Amino acid sequence: MEKRVKQLTILISLFFLSLTVFSQNPAAEWRMDECQWTGTAGEVVDSQGNGYDGTAINGATTAAGKLCNSGVFDGSSSYVSMANSNFGFGNRMSVAAWVKWNIDPATGQNYANIISINSTSQTDTGQFWLQHDNNNQHFQFAVTTTNARYFVNSTTSPVQDVWYHVVGVYDRNRIRIYVNGSKEGEKNTTGDVAAYNSAYKLTIARWAYTGFPRAFSGQLDEVKVYTQRLRDNDVQNLYNRENSGKNYDNSTRICPVCQALAEWRMDECFWSGTAGEVRTAPETAMTGQQPEPPHR
Repeated sequence: MEKRVKQLTILISLFFLSLTVFSQNPAAEWRMDECQWTGTAGEVVDSQGNGYDGTAINGATTAAGKLCNSGVFDGSSSYVSMANSNFGFGNRMSVAAWVKWNIDPATGQNYANIISINSTSQTDTGQFWLQHDNNNQHFQFAVTTTNARYFVNSTTSPVQDVWYHVVGVYDRNRIRIYVNGSKEGEKNTTGDVAAYNSAYKLTIARWAYTGFPRAFSGQLDEVKVYTQRLRDNDVQNLYNRENSGKNYDNSTRICPVCQALAEWRMDECFWSGTAGEVRTAPETAMTGQQPEPPHR
């Protein structure tokens, strides 16, 4: 009898452990580790493989980020757009991202968006917004439900050239915002997340409304959307793991090896102005000629 009780206890423990692990799996995850973006459809890959691949628009590119590479955005016109924007939210959801401004946030566009699902034709009409408040003084998370639109602000004020981990959580009864693993704001709420509309669009680094972009200037990394609530310990674990250079599930992150399009080692013994004498390694059609020295 005692042996059966122990076995049952183990099975129950494994069951709840499986629920804990499952609750941490995002519905979509954009690591932004691609070596470059060129505006090709689907090039911003959803690492979860659930069909939420995106496209870099207006020169959005990648560079060294918080983990491996990150997306880089100009605060004016560049962003990432997803062809598929429907997550089928119910009464809970979460969203997370690493954020670093490359300018003084106060000089950027008001309410600079990190990731949101907004209408292309109406302001503040959509499902959720992980963004900033007026003058970008704080981070902000907003959700439209079947009853109202709710928002909550962080106490942290972002500054230039600092990475922040920002998480928004909604679970029907409460809306919460976390910065660097710590809960900084919450409010009472009611209702399910508003239903998806075909006019809504999921975008990163700006919202989808075409009238004015609310564009973000800087780098975004490890962006995730969940169809479940992240609990306090989930958010803390997510922050700790990614801050230490690991994946959200504590597995090892392996960064891609990005090769230069061309390399000039300049190891020639001398240059004389001959065409093609400045060699690339390995040699490509980009081999160049040393320009003539200026006349004195």
